[in-house]
Amino acid sequence: YEGIGRGPFETVQDVQIVDLSVKESSFVHRIPAAYDNCLVYVYRGQGKVGDTDVKLNSTLRLDATDPEVREILIQG
Repeated sequence: YEGIGRGPFETVQDVQIVDLSVKESSFVHRIPAAYDNCLVYVYRGQGKVGDTDVKLNSTLRLDATDPEVREILIQG
């Protein structure tokens, strides 16, 4: 994902921002090894991350420190 684009702000730590629209499908996102957590924010509709329902305007924090759990399934 690196080098795709640059947003209007800069951060102290490296971040990865991914904007997805999955509607009636699913998407597997692999968290890069350099990151130790992941935030999922639903700003339109609702969805499912793994076995967890995520409602509109809610945030889900995922602990990515376990090297065996680096992929998340996002379902619309």
